[in-house]
Amino acid sequence: MMNVSVYTPDRRVFEGEVNSITAPCIEGVVTILPRHMNYVSPMDAGIVEIKKASELTTFTIGKGVLFVENNKVTILIEEAKYEHELVELEILKAKEKAEEIIAKGTKDEILQARYLLRRSLVDLRMIKKRRRIGSV
Repeated sequence: MMNVSVYTPDRRVFEGEVNSITAPCIEGVVTILPRHMNYVSPMDAGIVEIKKASELTTFTIGKGVLFVENNKVTILIEEAKYEHELVELEILKAKEKAEEIIAKGTKDEILQARYLLRRSLVDLRMIKKRRRIGSV
């Protein structure tokens, strides 16, 4: 087991002893197991999966940083949303708005809109995953 703590500027998202954590880092998706070597990586928008025995906790994240040191994982991220916090209609509106800005915005607006679009697509992927699991 290892200790995992996940924080946004507004709240503690997760804290506890776990068997593994899988997270989206800039260089790709990584899985951290107990006694992992020390490691630091910037994170990208994506889905985090935390496993403890037969329990699976999942949530989407924005950009951030992952630290692993002495069997402790700390993740500091801009934002996080659990599955039950995702509202599909709001996500679809954000996706549409981002696509409009990408088509007509200034260079700075387009950069921010691309990030918003990425976050929206991640959130939609989580909703679709929940539907698949719920229908099984």
